[in-house]
Amino acid sequence: LVQVEQEGEVFNPNYDHAVLLRSYTLNIQVSKIRDRFNNEVTFEYQSATLPYGSSGQFLTYSNKLSRIYASDGREINIFYEAGVNTDRVSRITAHGREWRYEYNTVYDNRDLLYKDILKRVIRPDNKQWEFSLAFDLFGGISASQPTLADCAVVSPVDKVSTITHPDGAVFVLTQRGTQFGRTNVPFSTTGGSASPWYGNHNVGRCITNLAISKKELQFNGSSLIWNYQYSQNAGSPKQLSISTPQPAALSGLPFTPAGHTLMDLRSTSVVNPDGSKTVHVFNRNFGVLEGKEVLTLYYDTNASSLLQAVETSYVTSPKTGKVRMVSCKPSQYPVIEIISDECQKVFENQAMHEN
Repeated sequence: LVQVEQEGEVFNPNYDHAVLLRSYTLNIQVSKIRDRFNNEVTFEYQSATLPYGSSGQFLTYSNKLSRIYASDGREINIFYEAGVNTDRVSRITAHGREWRYEYNTVYDNRDLLYKDILKRVIRPDNKQWEFSLAFDLFGGISASQPTLADCAVVSPVDKVSTITHPDGAVFVLTQRGTQFGRTNVPFSTTGGSASPWYGNHNVGRCITNLAISKKELQFNGSSLIWNYQYSQNAGSPKQLSISTPQPAALSGLPFTPAGHTLMDLRSTSVVNPDGSKTVHVFNRNFGVLEGKEVLTLYYDTNASSLLQAVETSYVTSPKTGKVRMVSCKPSQYPVIEIISDECQKVFENQAMHEN
Protein backbone atom coordinates (compact mmCIF):
# COMPACT_ATOMS: atom_id res chain seq x y z
CA LEU A 1 0.00 0.00 0.00
CA VAL A 2 1.05 3.63 -0.43
CA GLN A 3 2.23 5.69 2.50
CA VAL A 4 0.45 9.04 2.72
CA GLU A 5 1.81 11.58 5.18
CA GLN A 6 -1.45 13.45 5.55
CA GLU A 7 -4.97 12.34 4.75
CA GLY A 8 -5.46 15.55 2.79
CA GLU A 9 -2.99 14.34 0.19
CA VAL A 10 -5.59 11.85 -0.99
CA PHE A 11 -7.59 14.78 -2.34
CA ASN A 12 -4.58 16.70 -3.65
CA PRO A 13 -5.12 16.99 -7.44
CA ASN A 14 -1.35 16.91 -7.97
CA TYR A 15 -0.92 13.60 -6.13
CA ASP A 16 -0.46 10.38 -8.06
CA HIS A 17 -4.00 9.04 -7.88
CA ALA A 18 -3.13 6.10 -10.13
CA VAL A 19 -0.89 4.84 -7.35
CA LEU A 20 -3.35 5.65 -4.59
CA LEU A 21 -6.18 3.76 -6.27
CA ARG A 22 -4.19 0.70 -7.25
CA SER A 23 -5.50 -2.50 -5.66
CA TYR A 24 -3.50 -5.48 -4.45
CA THR A 25 -4.06 -9.19 -3.97
CA LEU A 26 -2.59 -10.70 -0.80
CA ASN A 27 -2.63 -14.42 -0.02
CA ILE A 28 -2.61 -15.48 3.61
CA GLN A 29 -1.47 -19.10 3.84
CA VAL A 30 -2.04 -20.94 7.09
CA SER A 31 1.16 -22.19 8.75
CA LYS A 32 -0.12 -23.81 11.94
CA ILE A 33 -3.39 -24.67 13.68
CA ARG A 34 -3.42 -25.36 17.43
CA ASP A 35 -6.46 -26.34 19.49
CA ARG A 36 -7.04 -25.70 23.21
CA PHE A 37 -5.41 -29.03 24.10
CA ASN A 38 -2.21 -27.97 22.28
CA ASN A 39 -2.72 -30.42 19.43
CA GLU A 40 -1.10 -28.96 16.33
CA VAL A 41 -1.32 -29.28 12.57
CA THR A 42 1.55 -27.67 10.62
CA PHE A 43 1.55 -26.67 6.94
CA GLU A 44 4.71 -26.40 4.82
CA TYR A 45 5.12 -24.75 1.42
CA GLN A 46 7.57 -24.61 -1.47
CA SER A 47 8.15 -21.96 -4.10
CA ALA A 48 5.92 -22.47 -7.12
CA THR A 49 6.64 -21.97 -10.79
CA LEU A 50 5.04 -18.76 -12.04
CA PRO A 51 1.94 -19.20 -14.22
CA TYR A 52 2.25 -18.20 -17.84
CA GLY A 53 2.10 -14.44 -18.37
CA SER A 54 2.89 -13.44 -14.80
CA SER A 55 5.87 -11.48 -13.60
CA GLY A 56 7.89 -11.50 -10.42
CA GLN A 57 6.94 -7.89 -9.73
CA PHE A 58 3.24 -8.72 -9.45
CA LEU A 59 3.49 -12.29 -8.19
CA THR A 60 0.67 -13.24 -5.84
CA TYR A 61 0.58 -17.05 -6.01
CA SER A 62 4.16 -17.86 -5.02
CA ASN A 63 3.88 -20.91 -2.74
CA LYS A 64 2.54 -24.43 -3.18
CA LEU A 65 1.46 -26.63 -0.30
CA SER A 66 3.93 -29.51 0.08
CA ARG A 67 3.40 -31.08 3.49
CA ILE A 68 0.79 -31.27 6.27
CA TYR A 69 1.74 -32.97 9.53
CA ALA A 70 0.15 -33.27 12.96
CA SER A 71 1.63 -33.46 16.43
CA ASP A 72 0.29 -37.04 16.76
CA GLY A 73 2.48 -38.22 13.87
CA ARG A 74 0.01 -38.18 11.02
CA GLU A 75 1.42 -36.74 7.81
CA ILE A 76 0.41 -35.90 4.23
CA ASN A 77 2.98 -35.17 1.53
CA ILE A 78 2.14 -33.51 -1.80
CA PHE A 79 4.46 -33.97 -4.79
CA TYR A 80 4.46 -31.89 -7.97
CA GLU A 81 5.66 -32.17 -11.54
CA ALA A 82 6.17 -29.65 -14.30
CA GLY A 83 2.95 -28.99 -16.19
CA VAL A 84 2.44 -27.20 -19.45
CA ASN A 85 1.69 -23.93 -17.67
CA THR A 86 2.83 -24.26 -14.06
CA ASP A 87 3.40 -26.94 -11.43
CA ARG A 88 0.72 -29.61 -11.08
CA VAL A 89 0.11 -32.24 -8.40
CA SER A 90 1.53 -35.61 -9.45
CA ARG A 91 0.92 -37.68 -6.31
CA ILE A 92 -0.09 -37.44 -2.65
CA THR A 93 1.03 -39.85 0.07
CA ALA A 94 -0.38 -40.48 3.53
CA HIS A 95 0.25 -43.38 5.97
CA GLY A 96 1.96 -45.52 3.35
CA ARG A 97 -0.79 -44.99 0.77
CA GLU A 98 -0.49 -43.07 -2.48
CA TRP A 99 -2.89 -41.22 -4.79
CA ARG A 100 -1.67 -40.45 -8.34
CA TYR A 101 -2.93 -37.72 -10.70
CA GLU A 102 -2.97 -37.67 -14.50
CA TYR A 103 -3.84 -34.84 -16.88
CA ASN A 104 -4.70 -33.97 -20.45
CA THR A 105 -2.96 -31.01 -22.04
CA VAL A 106 -5.42 -28.99 -24.09
CA TYR A 107 -5.22 -25.68 -25.91
CA ASP A 108 -7.84 -23.19 -24.75
CA ASN A 109 -8.83 -21.03 -27.72
CA ARG A 110 -10.53 -18.50 -25.47
CA ASP A 111 -7.55 -17.86 -23.20
CA LEU A 112 -5.02 -18.57 -25.99
CA LEU A 113 -2.82 -20.88 -23.95
CA TYR A 114 -2.35 -24.56 -23.11
CA LYS A 115 -3.84 -25.90 -19.89
CA ASP A 116 -3.49 -29.03 -17.77
CA ILE A 117 -6.95 -30.59 -17.36
CA LEU A 118 -7.40 -33.27 -14.71
CA LYS A 119 -8.04 -36.65 -16.39
CA ARG A 120 -7.64 -39.36 -13.76
CA VAL A 121 -7.06 -39.90 -10.02
CA ILE A 122 -5.72 -43.36 -9.14
CA ARG A 123 -6.43 -44.42 -5.57
CA PRO A 124 -4.17 -46.59 -3.39
CA ASP A 125 -6.33 -49.65 -4.28
CA ASN A 126 -5.73 -48.85 -8.01
CA LYS A 127 -9.37 -47.96 -8.55
CA GLN A 128 -9.75 -44.75 -10.52
CA TRP A 129 -11.74 -41.56 -10.72
CA GLU A 130 -12.15 -40.59 -14.40
CA PHE A 131 -12.70 -36.99 -15.52
CA SER A 132 -13.78 -35.60 -18.87
CA LEU A 133 -14.06 -31.92 -18.08
CA ALA A 134 -15.24 -30.09 -21.17
CA PHE A 135 -16.44 -27.12 -19.12
CA ASP A 136 -12.86 -26.48 -17.98
CA LEU A 137 -12.09 -25.24 -21.47
CA PHE A 138 -14.98 -22.79 -21.57
CA GLY A 139 -14.87 -20.44 -18.61
CA GLY A 140 -17.55 -18.35 -20.31
CA ILE A 141 -18.79 -17.21 -23.66
CA SER A 142 -17.31 -13.78 -24.29
CA ALA A 143 -19.72 -11.22 -25.76
CA SER A 144 -17.16 -10.28 -28.39
CA GLN A 145 -19.90 -9.08 -30.73
CA PRO A 146 -22.44 -6.37 -29.92
CA THR A 147 -25.27 -8.61 -31.11
CA LEU A 148 -24.68 -10.99 -28.20
CA ALA A 149 -24.85 -8.12 -25.73
CA ASP A 150 -28.07 -7.03 -27.46
CA CYS A 151 -29.69 -10.41 -26.75
CA ALA A 152 -29.06 -12.13 -30.07
CA VAL A 153 -30.12 -15.79 -29.98
CA VAL A 154 -27.24 -18.09 -28.95
CA SER A 155 -26.57 -21.29 -30.89
CA PRO A 156 -27.72 -24.28 -28.77
CA VAL A 157 -24.34 -26.04 -28.58
CA ASP A 158 -24.02 -28.47 -25.66
CA LYS A 159 -20.81 -28.97 -23.67
CA VAL A 160 -20.89 -32.33 -21.87
CA SER A 161 -18.60 -33.26 -18.97
CA THR A 162 -18.46 -36.53 -17.05
CA ILE A 163 -17.02 -37.72 -13.75
CA THR A 164 -16.85 -41.49 -13.22
CA HIS A 165 -16.68 -42.91 -9.70
CA PRO A 166 -14.25 -45.79 -9.00
CA ASP A 167 -17.24 -48.07 -8.36
CA GLY A 168 -18.93 -47.22 -11.65
CA ALA A 169 -21.38 -44.39 -10.94
CA VAL A 170 -21.23 -41.63 -13.57
CA PHE A 171 -22.13 -37.97 -13.15
CA VAL A 172 -22.95 -36.19 -16.43
CA LEU A 173 -23.10 -32.39 -16.60
CA THR A 174 -24.47 -30.70 -19.72
CA GLN A 175 -24.02 -26.97 -20.26
CA ARG A 176 -25.35 -24.74 -23.00
CA GLY A 177 -24.89 -21.11 -24.04
CA THR A 178 -27.65 -19.07 -22.42
CA GLN A 179 -28.81 -15.45 -22.41
CA PHE A 180 -29.60 -13.64 -19.16
CA GLY A 181 -31.47 -10.40 -19.79
CA ARG A 182 -31.14 -7.23 -17.70
CA THR A 183 -33.41 -4.20 -17.64
CA ASN A 184 -32.77 -0.47 -17.46
CA VAL A 185 -29.06 -0.84 -18.23
CA PRO A 186 -27.27 2.47 -18.89
CA PHE A 187 -26.88 2.97 -22.61
CA SER A 188 -25.91 6.06 -24.56
CA THR A 189 -25.83 6.38 -28.33
CA THR A 190 -23.48 9.36 -28.11
CA GLY A 191 -20.31 9.81 -26.11
CA GLY A 192 -18.74 7.38 -23.69
CA SER A 193 -17.17 4.18 -24.88
CA ALA A 194 -17.06 3.49 -28.60
CA SER A 195 -18.19 -0.10 -28.03
CA PRO A 196 -21.91 -0.64 -27.34
CA TRP A 197 -21.28 -3.41 -24.81
CA TYR A 198 -18.47 -2.02 -22.67
CA GLY A 199 -18.11 0.28 -19.69
CA ASN A 200 -20.48 2.33 -17.58
CA HIS A 201 -21.84 4.39 -20.48
CA ASN A 202 -22.90 1.41 -22.57
CA VAL A 203 -23.83 -1.82 -20.82
CA GLY A 204 -25.17 -4.88 -22.64
CA ARG A 205 -28.80 -5.72 -21.91
CA CYS A 206 -27.97 -9.43 -22.01
CA ILE A 207 -25.20 -11.48 -20.42
CA THR A 208 -24.18 -14.58 -22.37
CA ASN A 209 -22.66 -17.51 -20.53
CA LEU A 210 -22.65 -21.29 -20.29
CA ALA A 211 -25.39 -22.51 -17.97
CA ILE A 212 -26.33 -25.97 -16.71
CA SER A 213 -29.05 -27.52 -18.89
CA LYS A 214 -29.02 -31.04 -17.42
CA LYS A 215 -27.46 -33.02 -14.58
CA GLU A 216 -27.58 -36.81 -14.60
CA LEU A 217 -26.41 -39.42 -12.10
CA GLN A 218 -26.10 -42.93 -13.54
CA PHE A 219 -25.67 -45.95 -11.24
CA ASN A 220 -26.76 -49.60 -11.00
CA GLY A 221 -28.47 -49.48 -14.40
CA SER A 222 -30.68 -46.54 -13.49
CA SER A 223 -30.35 -42.77 -13.62
CA LEU A 224 -31.53 -39.61 -11.87
CA ILE A 225 -32.00 -36.55 -14.09
CA TRP A 226 -32.37 -32.86 -13.28
CA ASN A 227 -33.41 -30.59 -16.19
CA TYR A 228 -32.84 -26.81 -16.17
CA GLN A 229 -34.65 -24.15 -18.18
CA TYR A 230 -34.06 -20.39 -18.28
CA SER A 231 -36.58 -17.72 -19.24
CA GLN A 232 -34.08 -15.91 -21.51
CA ASN A 233 -36.50 -12.98 -21.87
CA ALA A 234 -34.58 -10.16 -23.53
CA GLY A 235 -33.55 -7.16 -21.46
CA SER A 236 -33.88 -3.43 -22.05
CA PRO A 237 -33.29 -1.00 -23.64
CA LYS A 238 -32.82 -2.38 -27.16
CA GLN A 239 -29.47 -1.09 -28.36
CA LEU A 240 -29.03 -1.99 -32.03
CA SER A 241 -31.22 -1.35 -35.05
CA ILE A 242 -30.60 -4.81 -36.47
CA SER A 243 -32.93 -7.74 -35.86
CA THR A 244 -32.40 -8.69 -32.21
CA PRO A 245 -35.22 -9.58 -29.78
CA GLN A 246 -37.39 -6.83 -28.34
CA PRO A 247 -37.46 -6.40 -24.52
CA ALA A 248 -39.74 -9.05 -23.03
CA ALA A 249 -41.44 -9.48 -19.68
CA LEU A 250 -41.34 -12.74 -17.75
CA SER A 251 -44.36 -14.97 -18.36
CA GLY A 252 -45.85 -18.05 -16.73
CA LEU A 253 -45.93 -16.91 -13.09
CA PRO A 254 -49.09 -17.49 -11.02
CA PHE A 255 -48.72 -13.96 -9.59
CA THR A 256 -46.25 -11.05 -9.63
CA PRO A 257 -44.17 -10.69 -6.46
CA ALA A 258 -44.87 -7.51 -4.52
CA GLY A 259 -42.82 -4.48 -5.49
CA HIS A 260 -41.71 -5.86 -8.85
CA THR A 261 -42.84 -5.80 -12.46
CA LEU A 262 -42.71 -8.77 -14.81
CA MET A 263 -40.36 -6.84 -17.11
CA ASP A 264 -37.79 -6.67 -14.29
CA LEU A 265 -37.82 -10.42 -13.58
CA ARG A 266 -36.19 -13.55 -15.04
CA SER A 267 -36.47 -17.18 -13.95
CA THR A 268 -34.64 -20.49 -13.69
CA SER A 269 -36.71 -23.70 -13.53
CA VAL A 270 -35.42 -27.04 -12.25
CA VAL A 271 -37.35 -30.27 -12.85
CA ASN A 272 -36.22 -32.90 -10.34
CA PRO A 273 -35.94 -36.68 -10.91
CA ASP A 274 -39.37 -37.30 -9.31
CA GLY A 275 -41.04 -34.81 -11.68
CA SER A 276 -41.40 -32.03 -9.12
CA LYS A 277 -40.38 -28.56 -10.22
CA THR A 278 -38.82 -25.54 -8.53
CA VAL A 279 -38.92 -22.12 -10.17
CA HIS A 280 -36.45 -19.50 -8.97
CA VAL A 281 -37.40 -15.93 -9.88
CA PHE A 282 -34.73 -13.21 -9.84
CA ASN A 283 -34.68 -9.43 -9.99
CA ARG A 284 -32.87 -8.36 -13.17
CA ASN A 285 -33.21 -4.58 -12.88
CA PHE A 286 -29.86 -2.78 -13.14
CA GLY A 287 -29.53 -1.67 -9.53
CA VAL A 288 -28.80 -2.76 -6.01
CA LEU A 289 -31.07 -5.85 -6.14
CA GLU A 290 -29.91 -7.22 -9.48
CA GLY A 291 -29.51 -11.00 -9.26
CA LYS A 292 -31.39 -11.34 -5.98
CA GLU A 293 -33.99 -14.13 -5.74
CA VAL A 294 -37.39 -12.56 -5.00
CA LEU A 295 -39.76 -15.51 -5.46
CA THR A 296 -39.45 -19.30 -5.22
CA LEU A 297 -42.22 -21.59 -6.45
CA TYR A 298 -42.45 -25.27 -5.50
CA TYR A 299 -44.58 -27.58 -7.67
CA ASP A 300 -45.77 -31.16 -7.12
CA THR A 301 -44.54 -34.18 -9.10
CA ASN A 302 -46.86 -33.28 -11.99
CA ALA A 303 -44.77 -30.07 -12.32
CA SER A 304 -47.99 -27.99 -12.44
CA SER A 305 -49.72 -28.11 -9.04
CA LEU A 306 -48.31 -25.29 -6.90
CA LEU A 307 -47.48 -26.47 -3.38
CA GLN A 308 -45.73 -23.45 -1.92
CA ALA A 309 -44.67 -19.94 -2.89
CA VAL A 310 -42.00 -18.03 -0.96
CA GLU A 311 -41.51 -14.30 -1.51
CA THR A 312 -38.26 -12.67 -0.39
CA SER A 313 -37.85 -8.95 0.23
CA TYR A 314 -34.71 -6.99 1.03
CA VAL A 315 -33.75 -3.92 3.03
CA THR A 316 -30.78 -2.07 1.59
CA SER A 317 -28.48 0.50 3.13
CA PRO A 318 -25.20 2.10 2.07
CA LYS A 319 -21.99 0.33 3.02
CA THR A 320 -20.30 1.70 6.09
CA GLY A 321 -16.81 3.07 5.61
CA LYS A 322 -14.48 3.43 2.67
CA VAL A 323 -10.94 2.31 1.88
CA ARG A 324 -10.53 4.88 -0.90
CA MET A 325 -10.09 2.26 -3.60
CA VAL A 326 -12.20 2.09 -6.72
CA SER A 327 -14.37 -0.93 -7.41
CA CYS A 328 -11.93 -2.96 -9.45
CA LYS A 329 -12.91 -5.86 -11.70
CA PRO A 330 -9.88 -7.98 -12.64
CA SER A 331 -9.92 -9.35 -16.18
CA GLN A 332 -8.95 -12.84 -15.01
CA TYR A 333 -9.54 -15.08 -12.00
CA PRO A 334 -7.59 -16.06 -10.02
CA VAL A 335 -5.81 -12.73 -10.09
CA ILE A 336 -2.19 -13.32 -11.09
CA GLU A 337 -1.23 -9.71 -11.57
CA ILE A 338 -2.93 -6.36 -11.94
CA ILE A 339 -1.68 -4.15 -14.73
CA SER A 340 -1.52 -0.39 -14.38
CA ASP A 341 -4.86 0.36 -16.05
CA GLU A 342 -6.75 -2.56 -14.50
CA CYS A 343 -8.75 -0.41 -12.12
CA GLN A 344 -10.28 1.48 -15.02
CA LYS A 345 -12.36 -1.66 -15.51
CA VAL A 346 -14.85 -0.88 -12.76
CA PHE A 347 -17.85 -3.05 -11.94
CA GLU A 348 -20.70 -2.31 -14.32
CA ASN A 349 -23.32 -2.18 -11.58
CA GLN A 350 -21.73 -0.10 -8.83
CA ALA A 351 -24.93 -0.11 -6.74
CA MET A 352 -24.51 -3.84 -5.98
CA HIS A 353 -21.10 -3.14 -4.43
CA GLU A 354 -21.86 0.12 -2.65
CA ASN A 355 -24.91 -1.15 -0.72
